[in-house]
Amino acid sequence: MAEDVLESSNPNPLKWMALAVLAIVGLVGLCIAMLNMGRIGGGSVAIDPNRVPDLKHGMKVYAVSCATCHGAGGKGLPHQGAPLVNSAFVDNSTDHQLMMMIKIGRTADDPKSVMKLPMPAKGGYSNLTDEDLHDVTAYVRALAQPKVAVTP
Repeated sequence: MAEDVLESSNPNPLKWMALAVLAIVGLVGLCIAMLNMGRIGGGSVAIDPNRVPDLKHGMKVYAVSCATCHGAGGKGLPHQGAPLVNSAFVDNSTDHQLMMMIKIGRTADDPKSVMKLPMPAKGGYSNLTDEDLHDVTAYVRALAQPKVAVTP
């Protein structure tokens, strides 16, 4: 369709309008996708401020989606994932900042990446909910406090 419009000696205004609408729809779709990935705008997590995180559930989410790279105890694994225990990033981030980092992931060239490795959004598990992120963030915090016991 674009070739027909560009090669026409007598441009049809309806074809140009259709092409413009398609371009706008494409740009809007791209912007929505980027917002959802947290690449533009601040992004957010939708958590009831009165919700108490479920540490047992957070431990299960961590075991499935985080431990492969960060280790069962959050001490990190060589060439796979940074330690979460005694981590300046974890210690100096708010829960919201941690949830957002987990939600959108991190590229290897991110200046805050200590290992220069990518972290996939949601640990590669796109089905994680904001509640899952809330629970796993609380569990990561509990890992740094050995006096907090979480048992399955």
